[in-house]
Amino acid sequence: MAIANVQNVSNATGFGSSLSITASALTAGNVIVVAGRIANEALTLAPSATGVTFTTLIGPTDHSSGSVNLRAYLWLGVVNTGGATTVTLTLNSSSDTIHGWVSEFSGVATSSALDQSTTAQSATAGTSGNITGTVTTTQADELLIAHFALTGSSGGATAGSGYTTIVPSGTARASLGEYRIVSSTGNYDCPFSWTSSFNWIVQFASLKAAVTVSVVPRVMHHRTMQGMS
Repeated sequence: MAIANVQNVSNATGFGSSLSITASALTAGNVIVVAGRIANEALTLAPSATGVTFTTLIGPTDHSSGSVNLRAYLWLGVVNTGGATTVTLTLNSSSDTIHGWVSEFSGVATSSALDQSTTAQSATAGTSGNITGTVTTTQADELLIAHFALTGSSGGATAGSGYTTIVPSGTARASLGEYRIVSSTGNYDCPFSWTSSFNWIVQFASLKAAVTVSVVPRVMHHRTMQGMS
């Protein structure tokens, strides 16, 4: 089965202890990539959803500048039972401004899916970002996915060449993303731009396609034996 995007949804809370992101019914056997962004590096954020098993792809990733309080997460969720419609991102304590998105895909491996991952960040505020070096995939069919966590909400976003935005342009979010489905090994980056100038972190991961098992029919040969009288 080829990798395909099923749906993308996002949400944000002005200030609170959790954020709920509601999607259409998920399909068992698919995966969801979930991104989360908070503005307090002292807090921990964790995802949950009925019928979904989560693992961490990247994070928490903090901005290295002491003057920028920014923390980002990227998780992979395997959909075990269809129908889960709400992903909740919950802080371990206190409250913060939480932004996040959920992107559902079919055709992605449900075990050992992560191939490559890396992070990068801005030294100064700007309206575009990328990784500092390319990621080299090891399999032909993979999903490339990038999470850009910003210090403030941007209402517009433009994906890099070959990529598709996850949060629609015009939606004010501080957690933005893009994905690309590739069919050959290579060196890949994740250029992305937005409308307002902010400091940022990018988390970039490549995920393997699900393995397709070919079934070869077994042909039985029968020999007729004739008795002699």
